[in-house]
Amino acid sequence: MKNLSSKSLEGTFYEKLKKFRALEFSLRLRLYIFLALAVLTIAALLFFILFASGFLDSVVSDKHLVFSGELEHIASTLEKRLGLISSTALRMGARISKNTENFLGERNMTPNDLRLRTEVLNDLLASEFDNVMFSLAQSRTTGAFMILNSTVSARMKDAMFSRAGLYILNWEPDLIVSSTQQFQLLRGPSRIAIERELVMEKYWAMEFDIADSDYFTMPQKYAAVYPKLAPQICLWNSAMKINNSTYKAMLCSVPLTDFEGNVFGVCGFDISELYFRRTFGPTVENFKNIFCALAPLDEGRIDLSHAMISWRHLVEDEPDETTTLIPVKNNRFNLYTSNTGTEYVGLHKTLKLQPAGLPFDVQEFALALLVPRKDFDAIKSGQRAAIIGIFAVVSIAGALISFIFNKIYVRPIIEAIGAVSDSGEGNAARSPDIAIDKNYLLKLTGERKPLAPRKITGETAADTEPGEEFWDMGSECEFAGRIKTLTAAERKVFDLYIQGYTASDISRALNISLNTVKTHNKNIMAKMQAASKRELISANIKMLKDGNQARQE
Repeated sequence: MKNLSSKSLEGTFYEKLKKFRALEFSLRLRLYIFLALAVLTIAALLFFILFASGFLDSVVSDKHLVFSGELEHIASTLEKRLGLISSTALRMGARISKNTENFLGERNMTPNDLRLRTEVLNDLLASEFDNVMFSLAQSRTTGAFMILNSTVSARMKDAMFSRAGLYILNWEPDLIVSSTQQFQLLRGPSRIAIERELVMEKYWAMEFDIADSDYFTMPQKYAAVYPKLAPQICLWNSAMKINNSTYKAMLCSVPLTDFEGNVFGVCGFDISELYFRRTFGPTVENFKNIFCALAPLDEGRIDLSHAMISWRHLVEDEPDETTTLIPVKNNRFNLYTSNTGTEYVGLHKTLKLQPAGLPFDVQEFALALLVPRKDFDAIKSGQRAAIIGIFAVVSIAGALISFIFNKIYVRPIIEAIGAVSDSGEGNAARSPDIAIDKNYLLKLTGERKPLAPRKITGETAADTEPGEEFWDMGSECEFAGRIKTLTAAERKVFDLYIQGYTASDISRALNISLNTVKTHNKNIMAKMQAASKRELISANIKMLKDGNQARQE
């Protein structure tokens, strides 16, 4: 049953196909269909090439190049800038260590005595103020500090985590000409601000709170364990807010040691979050909510909760303060999944901020250039839609050009053929087997000049339009009789000439030389009494046309 049903379906299909092929379409409709199919074919071919070559995905590849280039630029600038700050911090640490040792030596003291004789702390800090200010101006950072491993009063609250020192802020580090108005005292004795005419910051405090402060404890720890490496230790720490203030910064610190290797404090610089945003922001265009983050890297995870983040524009959906990103490779870009559920797309690179060759582990940092996934997908979809829109416009333009071409060039030929069909030469339908030569079509569109003059009788002149004459070769029967006088070889050449073949084509088709073809051509013209190939073809077409008309009558 299945075989019978399949055969019946095949029979129905072939019958419908035969009926469709039997339909008669006008020449105009055929030309329209041909032009439409040509446009659609070209459009489909172009679309296939775009997909096969990955051109429609070039948006992603182009953005990857832009992203990677921007990331490399910011990373190299950041590494160079923070490297210079590190070297300046080491020089400042050497100066402060030497000055402090000399200051205490004049008083027959050592750094270890600072915990017992705290009365000299204020004088010591005041003596190092100019050194800290000079280093701050030299580094062009937003803050410089020194912290001594001692407190002014052991009786004060939380004295165990309180340490004396100086912390000076510079709100305009890029200004060459400075004034006291741009410097503020964040930590240190109040009398220093009064004597130096400094503004005391809103969150000013007398001493540092060093509870859970790695920037204070870690450099001293490593300097004590590896005293020979102390002059090389400069550690960058994760971004943090200074205790009891809104000031968020990333600090680098170096240990302070005396000649004998005793550690008595730290000093260093900071890069504020505001300065980072202003200096190291991304410049990539066309991406909403793009940002870069300088963040700690822990086992491949990027910790944005202790990161310096720089947005290109003011945005509403900044990352949550507890966001941790897990990068996953996704085509050219990385897909970053956060613990808060938000997804980001971008790239990241591990930076070389810490000294190389240290015998202990230090915190690694990564620079990430990120965009929320929803914004990345929106840009990608929008540009794909733009490409498809351009392609559609080009296709429509091609169709309009085809229509105009048909109207200007094809339509006059069709009208000329219709005019001939409706003229006095006969209204009989043309046989589909008659091939219309291009010279004949040109003749129909306006070149109705006599091919060979004939004598016009009165009867003929009455049926002839003014300016129109016909070729005089006798009757059609006479022409047919002349055809019979041709030899078999000449008849083959004649038939090919009638079909529009050239002498070279006939030579290749019949496998004879070109000279033989020319000889046959000369004999054919003589026997048929034709002056040219055009006269020969015109006479043959007229003979076939009149023969068809006679059979229909």
